[in-house]
Amino acid sequence: MPPEAAATSSPYTRANPFPGKLVANRRLTGDESEKDTRHFEVDLTGWGLNYEVGDSMTVYPSNDPALVEELVHALCAKGDETVPGNKGQETTLRDALLHDYRITQTTPKFLKAIAERASAAPLLNELLKPARKPDLDTYLWGLEVIDFVLEHPSVRFTAPEFVALLAKLQPRLYSISSSLKAHPEAVHFTIDVVHYESHGRQRKGVCSSFLAERCEKNPVPVFPHFEIPAPR
Repeated sequence: MPPEAAATSSPYTRANPFPGKLVANRRLTGDESEKDTRHFEVDLTGWGLNYEVGDSMTVYPSNDPALVEELVHALCAKGDETVPGNKGQETTLRDALLHDYRITQTTPKFLKAIAERASAAPLLNELLKPARKPDLDTYLWGLEVIDFVLEHPSVRFTAPEFVALLAKLQPRLYSISSSLKAHPEAVHFTIDVVHYESHGRQRKGVCSSFLAERCEKNPVPVFPHFEIPAPR
């Protein structure tokens, strides 16, 4: 059965990804190495999925719960406020920040809102001018949403206002490094886990840290991304 047919007949879709089970999370680089490259294996038993060499798998991560709680606290919120999810459904602020919205990388409208509401943000106001975009990009490196919320405590947002300033949390695409012939009900990845320090804080890649730190007891939502054959 071709991959497309297998995906079509399956109850799982991009909107309803398969709940894979992480069965291997092994570091390949030495403890002394700054690089953290890992081998991951996700059990797909019960899916009946076929894939080919060159296909990729989409992983749907959730955000770091510790960062979510820090944001809720910094916003002087409770976390149970009702907000729209990224698909228009109602949810709580805590769940929206965990599953629906990107809470690391800033958006232009978030920065504009901070600049407009902050009691003092002269540098940000200057860098938001179109001619200063290269300087803004340099300034933003290593800064995340939480940095601006903490730096400007005078700024107040309601929960719905805040999530409206964020981008949707996007899935990540990883190349499959295994063969169905050798592993008929699993998929393997080799991934560099992103973590670094900037501005006195430890930063983490959203999806790589999701796999490395938060999937031991939680499902790994996945869906295939099939390569379109080149025209002959």
